[in-house]
Amino acid sequence: LTSYNKIRNGEHSCIEMRENKLGQRGMYAKCDVEAGAWLAMSQPIAVYWDVENEAAPETKPTTAAEDVNDENSDEDHDNQPTSLRDTTREAKLILRTIEKIISTPSTWEDTLTHLYPRDTKTALALPPWICTDEETRLEVERQMKRLPTLSLFPSAENETICKDISLRLPLIVRYNAFLVETSSELFVYADLEENGLKCLSGVGLYGPELSYFNHSCTPNASKFSVGDVTFLFANRNIAKGSEICHSYISHEYLCESEQTRTAVLANDFSLEMNIEDTIAHE
Repeated sequence: LTSYNKIRNGEHSCIEMRENKLGQRGMYAKCDVEAGAWLAMSQPIAVYWDVENEAAPETKPTTAAEDVNDENSDEDHDNQPTSLRDTTREAKLILRTIEKIISTPSTWEDTLTHLYPRDTKTALALPPWICTDEETRLEVERQMKRLPTLSLFPSAENETICKDISLRLPLIVRYNAFLVETSSELFVYADLEENGLKCLSGVGLYGPELSYFNHSCTPNASKFSVGDVTFLFANRNIAKGSEICHSYISHEYLCESEQTRTAVLANDFSLEMNIEDTIAHE
């Protein structure tokens, strides 16, 4: 597995982490990288499989992309706000990550706290995370309130750290979780109406060794998963010094208009930011 510490310490053979003037982190090629070269391999801090979601909603939530397509196809369509995306899987992943923190408290300081948003000020400036499933939301709140009582951290810091977790963890999951899909199996097996074989798909929270790769609508890297292990590889030759990026959105959307891609990104990440920064690598 790829070690973030090796990347941070400059010990990885072909990638390095850099920060720009705005403090945004990204991964860059230390040398010329050939197409097909393996770049990173990571196992999630926590994962939630689709097969675990026994009570799937009867209707699919409307996505921002679908709203944009509706607007383009109907001239009389009023400008209505996009439907709230379903965040139940994110909430389940938050609960799974809390379990990981309880079993291994060092996970917070060693890994999770390095993920965006990396401080309280940044977290408070972001749109709040909202859970669309009331029962799961109450369970997240219950587990967050339980954390300080477990004395997981040094007594002088326990309450402060637990407050930080309560504020930042939902946002960390929102902005850093990846779909875990073994793509070929999702299409070749039966049960296509249910998105393929559910035991091969889910959502995972990965460490900086994967999360620090930024988005591009013309990515020079692609990812795939085998079980819960995700691999990142170069999909074309990458010159030394170039930023290495993959797509945060499904590849079928990369051929859509900028308006649609922007809507998908905004919907997936609840973005309130200059979208030019998000798609700057086009």
